Amino acid sequence: MVVLYKFKLTTIFEQWPNEEYVVAETEGKARFLYWKKFRTKLLTMPMAEFMKFVKCENEGVFDIKRMYSTEQAFKKMQNFRNLHFAYMGMRVNVAGMWGTIVGNWKTNLFVLFDGEIEKHNCHPYWEIAYYDDEGNVVRNYQKGEYAV
Repeated sequence: MVVLYKFKLTTIFEQWPNEEYVVAETEGKARFLYWKKFRTKLLTMPMAEFMKFVKCENEGVFDIKRMYSTEQAFKKMQNFRNLHFAYMGMRVNVAGMWGTIVGNWKTNLFVLFDGEIEKHNCHPYWEIAYYDDEGNVVRNYQKGEYAV
């Protein structure tokens, strides 16, 4: 399954400001879709020239569920690490950084940190706190200055 990102594209034409959100796999594809919209309706400008006037910002993952690992592999990791309370989509705080569990790599967790576009490999007991849907601490293994 392909991970999709949300991009904010804006033109820097003073006389014609335009802002649009595009969902695509890469920044290049997002820029192309943005240009394609204007090419068919308003522009005769070549894409290379038009892109000089476009600003593109990655707003993060569009649908976090597209990053989830397979359920069977996650269950195997839960049994091995005795993490029966953890689930994909659960909020965690790892060493002071907030994120969401999106799966596992062997016996470790994959966590997508807020504001990031790549998932990170995290040990399930190293400086981590697990939170339920209401924001209550389920388990806390933090010992540093960011501990709850």
